[in-house]
Amino acid sequence: MVGSEKPLSSAIGRSLTRLSAILHKEALEYLRDKRTIVLMIVSAFLLPALGVLSTGLRTQQLASVTVAVCDEGTYANTLVGLIESSIRRRLPNAVINTARDCGEGYDAGSDLIVVIPSGFSANLTQIGLRATILVYRAVGSVASEEALLAVKEAVYQLSRIVTQERIEELVKRAGAETSVESVMEPLILKEVSVTPEGIPAAPELEARAYISRFLAFSIFFLLNPAAIAVADSIAREREAGTGELLSIAPLRPWELIVGKAIGSLTAALIAGAIDVVAVGAYLKLAVAYVGTGIVAFHALHVILSVIVTAAMVMVLTLLIPGRRAGAVITSLVTGTAILAFFSALFVDVERLPTVLRIVLYLIPYTHSAAALLKLSLGRGMEALIHTLTLVAVSALAMLAATAIYTPERMARRY
Repeated sequence: MVGSEKPLSSAIGRSLTRLSAILHKEALEYLRDKRTIVLMIVSAFLLPALGVLSTGLRTQQLASVTVAVCDEGTYANTLVGLIESSIRRRLPNAVINTARDCGEGYDAGSDLIVVIPSGFSANLTQIGLRATILVYRAVGSVASEEALLAVKEAVYQLSRIVTQERIEELVKRAGAETSVESVMEPLILKEVSVTPEGIPAAPELEARAYISRFLAFSIFFLLNPAAIAVADSIAREREAGTGELLSIAPLRPWELIVGKAIGSLTAALIAGAIDVVAVGAYLKLAVAYVGTGIVAFHALHVILSVIVTAAMVMVLTLLIPGRRAGAVITSLVTGTAILAFFSALFVDVERLPTVLRIVLYLIPYTHSAAALLKLSLGRGMEALIHTLTLVAVSALAMLAATAIYTPERMARRY
């Protein structure tokens, strides 16, 4: 009995020694690959950069707006003031030209032309009449779209002013005892946010769920450099001839595969650490607070997603050799990831038809997005189930890689 235990413990010890050697080799390769680490840093900070670009650049557009005023009435002057104020708020760098003439037509030098025709104010002073404003907008100009939104906001504000004045006049004529507000807004909508269990939710819960969708989407930015590193690891072994040495070394298939897969933990841990900093920067820019627990959980899912990516890339690169093939495989895996994260960003996966829901949940990255959303809503058990699903997919991919591994797959192709 003692004799049988000794060979077993000795065999386990030798396996662990060989496994640690592979782990050490893979970790050193990742740490020496400074370019990949730099790419990870750049990729991680694409999320806060995206936040700045989506909100900041839109307001920095150099829009040109012409307001042609053909009316000298009070309402026309009020509208001009409202338009200028609204445009300045949305587009601080816009150039606004107020022309006191009746020019009509399209001016190629302006992104937007607003024409206030003659008789505008006179029509608004009459209860039974309506006034018209003519707007010329440059096709394909995003700046003109933003300026048009500002003009519509100003028109709405003036409409409210005129409506209130007309109602006050009608109430006065009718001798009725009622408030203008009850006539203008006879319906009041009260919104109450609730959890799936019907319990009233705190206002910050909705914001936390919203932010969690963007945090899930940010995982994609870190996957590409990590996937490239793993694919390149296999291809480099073949091209450098070290794959042949590994194939004749006293290594069992599972030791090599698990060693390389767990070796990718170096890249995953680097990605997770960088991600915490990047997420902190994003949340600061978004002026949002989601709690350190969600930030840590997000970093965990970055690590798991990198491991899942490494395992899947390893299976595919073993099946399809070649550095060019590795690049295509990386694109396919990361393309699948963006499909999952992009879908989870804009739709509720659980509300999709059964077939579509199953298809999306077959993509492992969907579980990362779902886990983050569930945790932000306080549904920890469901978040844990999605997280364990990712772990299971990683294990299955490594088992598949072990099953298809042969020494010939690591040999150089001539």
